[in-house]
Amino acid sequence: MKLIEIVTAYTALQTLSDVSLPAQTAYDIFMMKQNLRGETNYFLSEEMKLAKKHAAKRGDGQPDIRDGRVYFAGETDEERAAAAKAYNEAREKLCGVEADCKYKNLPAVLRIPAGEKVTVTLLEALAPVARVVIDGTAV
Repeated sequence: MKLIEIVTAYTALQTLSDVSLPAQTAYDIFMMKQNLRGETNYFLSEEMKLAKKHAAKRGDGQPDIRDGRVYFAGETDEERAAAAKAYNEAREKLCGVEADCKYKNLPAVLRIPAGEKVTVTLLEALAPVARVVIDGTAV
């Protein structure tokens, strides 16, 4: 499984974390997050290293990241474009890393009540790690 698939699934599970769900579903989400957290933290740590290497620096020396956007280092547009290109290439390589996910029971079964609202994007993000069952019917 690609590292970015794990990170995307973790983000989707995080979205479900604040939804009031049946106890078993909430527990399943909790356990899936616990099992995907290591790979997600690794990705975020490596992504921050890339930002520190290629981003412009704020006054406090930290990379200039605002609203999820990296502002790249360089005096000229060409230098900033080169920094952006290097960052994006390195990040894409990081996203494509094959992860040895510790969660061996994949895909896990995730039961969601029929009345709960979910998005197609959320279901797509969960697909690599979960078989979603809505009121007893597999999706």
